[in-house]
Amino acid sequence: LYKTITEGAPQAAVSRQGTKAMERKNDVGWVLRQLRPVSFQFRSGPEGKYSRYGFVAQELQQVLPAVVRGQGEQHLSVVYQDLIALLTLASQMLQDTVHKQEDKINKLERLLQQGQLQQQQQMVVLEKMLQQQGEELQRVRQLQHQQDQRHQRQLQQQQPVFF
Repeated sequence: LYKTITEGAPQAAVSRQGTKAMERKNDVGWVLRQLRPVSFQFRSGPEGKYSRYGFVAQELQQVLPAVVRGQGEQHLSVVYQDLIALLTLASQMLQDTVHKQEDKINKLERLLQQGQLQQQQQMVVLEKMLQQQGEELQRVRQLQHQQDQRHQRQLQQQQPVFF
């Protein structure tokens, strides 16, 4: 199945990739982008009144020659049963990619939540520090006020009284 896909893929795309998994993903992606779905109707027969969906055999032969029967100018036909297997493989590979991306997103969300939690904890610590500094400033002001009052009393006691 993999061989069938890579036969149609450009060799540069196959040989330049690092791992086989990457090659397969790129080849499957290339194949899917090359497929051009069409709608058509048969010219005669009972099926002629219904729209059908498929691929142009001549176009498909250039991308996936293994799923096309016939040669040259003959009547070409598509072996859709084989195409189903190839599209299933492509779907599975894309689903794997989606799962990996979901895992990455979940990990990033967890990291973000941890960062937000740490930030909230830091905010609580800072708020407590501000509150403590505010309370200490209030105590200093009270002490300063008491000291000012004492100083004024001392000044009043030292002033001579004139009659």
